[in-house]
Amino acid sequence: WLKSRPLQKATSQFEEALACVARPTSTAMVIKTELCHFTEYRIYPGRGQRFIAKDGKVSFFITSKVDSLFHQRIKAVKLR
Repeated sequence: WLKSRPLQKATSQFEEALACVARPTSTAMVIKTELCHFTEYRIYPGRGQRFIAKDGKVSFFITSKVDSLFHQRIKAVKLR
């Protein structure tokens, strides 16, 4: 009087339900980064200093040390 479903049909229904829930998403989070004007390192949001010169040229520096070296007119190539 109790009819049981075939095992194969039950597992296929379970796999379909599991596939709907556990589907991997292929979307990646994009973070806008800028480049340091002096070192060319990536600067992530919340880091670095932006310097705007009198002529309107924008420079973005990763640390205050880099900012200081730029304003002392020391070239990055000569530091090595």
